[in-house]
Amino acid sequence: MSFHVRSREDLVVDVTPLIDIVFQLLLFFMVTTTFVTTSAIDVDLPQSAAVGMLKERNDLEVQISTDDGIQLDGEPIEIDALQAVFEDAALATPGATVVVYGDGTVDYEEVVVVLGLAGGAGLSVALATDPVAGE
Repeated sequence: MSFHVRSREDLVVDVTPLIDIVFQLLLFFMVTTTFVTTSAIDVDLPQSAAVGMLKERNDLEVQISTDDGIQLDGEPIEIDALQAVFEDAALATPGATVVVYGDGTVDYEEVVVVLGLAGGAGLSVALATDPVAGE
């Protein structure tokens, strides 16, 4: 009596779909993570009890300091050049916001001029402040 012996196929676990899913999750979390950025100059912001806002990628940051003058996204800029930059930003990204980081000791007129230039270009404006101590 002869028994027919079946050959067994080797079981192989294919991990390619698992690797694909893990890689996609990694990419998702890398892209959606927001990083905290600090301004390029040391600005002593005034305190406020207002609720904070989240920074968007298309926001323009203007730092105004008595020592370092005016900087746009960390680069020094003259106040005369801001109007052209704001108009270009308004055309490129209509929903952009200008976030003004004004030192508490800065001349009020400088802040008002920057706010006027941003508003004149059709951009939204936000003033950055530090939270009140103890809140």
